[in-house]
Amino acid sequence: MPIICNIEKNVMFELDLLNDRYLDIKKERTNFENWIPFILKLIFSDKVHNYSEEQGQHLLFLKLKIL
Repeated sequence: MPIICNIEKNVMFELDLLNDRYLDIKKERTNFENWIPFILKLIFSDKVHNYSEEQGQHLLFLKLKIL
């Protein structure tokens, strides 16, 4: 996914959706029962915060639609 930056270019947000073994989507379930794994990177000036693939972070499909 694209990287989102503020006007000053000192805050960056990157969210990458993954298609791996943690993907849990079934058509017969509602949107709040389906999960999509992701990698998140948040950069504030000189600080970097990561949620990596190994940590197994997930978004509800419902929340992804809102984003």
